[in-house]
Amino acid sequence: MPELAATSPRQGPTPVVAGDLIVELVQAMSHPHLISFGIAVLNPELFAVEDLNRTAARVVRRLKPARLVRDLTPGDPELRRRIALRYLESGRAIAAEEIVITNGGLEAVILCMRALTSPGDTVAIETPNARPLHGALAGMGLRVREIPTHPRTGADLAALEDVFRSQSVKVCLVMPTFQNPLGSRMPDESKRSLAKLVARYEVPLIENDTMAEMYLDGVRPRPVKSFDDSGCILRSIVITVSSST
Repeated sequence: MPELAATSPRQGPTPVVAGDLIVELVQAMSHPHLISFGIAVLNPELFAVEDLNRTAARVVRRLKPARLVRDLTPGDPELRRRIALRYLESGRAIAAEEIVITNGGLEAVILCMRALTSPGDTVAIETPNARPLHGALAGMGLRVREIPTHPRTGADLAALEDVFRSQSVKVCLVMPTFQNPLGSRMPDESKRSLAKLVARYEVPLIENDTMAEMYLDGVRPRPVKSFDDSGCILRSIVITVSSST
C-alpha cells in the first residue's frame, strides 16, 4: 500500500459552513446497529456505567453545601491539583491555579476562541478537522485558513509558518496527538518546533489534547505545552485543552 500524502487544502481564508451534516452525525449515534466514524464518541457499551453510578451516589451522599460554592469556576481545587499532577507525568509542571475546569473539551476550545478572536477573524486549523469544531467556528463568525496535515506526522509546520508570515491569522488551533479524524501523531521534535514557532510569531496556540489518553505504548505522549517556555498562563502562548474522554 503506498504511503499516504498530506492533505491539500484550499488557499486563503474561507468562511465556515456547518450545514446539516453535524445533525445527521449526532442522530446516527442513536442507531445501535451503526458504527459512526464521523464523530469521536465511544460505544456506550464501553462505559463502566455501574462503577460510575456507584461513585456518583457516594459523592452525592457526602456532598456538603459549601462545595456548591467552592466548585464554581475555575473548578474543584482537588480536581485541578490532580490534573496538574497528571501533566507533571507528561513532562510539564503546571500549577493547579492555572487550570480551569469546563464542561468538556469543546466548551474549553470555544471559551478560548471567544477570548482571543472577534467575528470575522481568521483561525489556522488542520484539514481535515472534526465536524463539531466547524459548527462552533461557524457560530462565532470566524474564517479558517486550512493547513496541510499528514496522516502520520500531523500539521505541516512549513505551511503554517507561511500563514504566520502573512499576518492573517489571530489563533492557531491544532490537535498534535491522535488528530481527529486522521489519527496522526506529531513527533516530539515537531511539537518543540511548533512551540517555538508560535512564540516567535506571537500567535496563540490552542492545543486540543483530548485524544492523547488513547495511547497504547505505556507512556502518555507529551503535549506541545510541555515544550512551552513562555511562562505562566497569563503570558503563555500555548493553551492546552483536554478532556476525560
